[in-house]
Amino acid sequence: MGTKVTVEIPDEIYQLLKRQAESAERDIAEVVAESLVQKQRLLSAGEARRTADKVVFEDLVGLALSSGEPIWVELPNPCWRIPYRFWDGTLLKVVEVDAYTSAVSLSKKERESLLRQVEELASLADATL
Repeated sequence: MGTKVTVEIPDEIYQLLKRQAESAERDIAEVVAESLVQKQRLLSAGEARRTADKVVFEDLVGLALSSGEPIWVELPNPCWRIPYRFWDGTLLKVVEVDAYTSAVSLSKKERESLLRQVEELASLADATL
């Protein structure tokens, strides 16, 4: 048995950690504890992009979707914004990755919607060829 600790976390960070826990099918307490133990270092652009790609693509390959260059956003909370574009350059989604916690702001429903959108655009592109 462990020691019980109470920590006050801002709602927006808690929601990001909760989404991260859900996407990784882990317990929220475990993710919060892991985040608190980690050093307070900022995530690099490359790390942020790889983290977002893991959530967006999971085990899918060959999608007509690609991630772009991460964009740094300082306020209100430091994060990286990763643009996702269809193969023709159409911007479909911007995913945020918290620079301290690595939490990715993409729910399962948002991911499913993004993948449906890619599928629909790919079908339209095939029909016009």
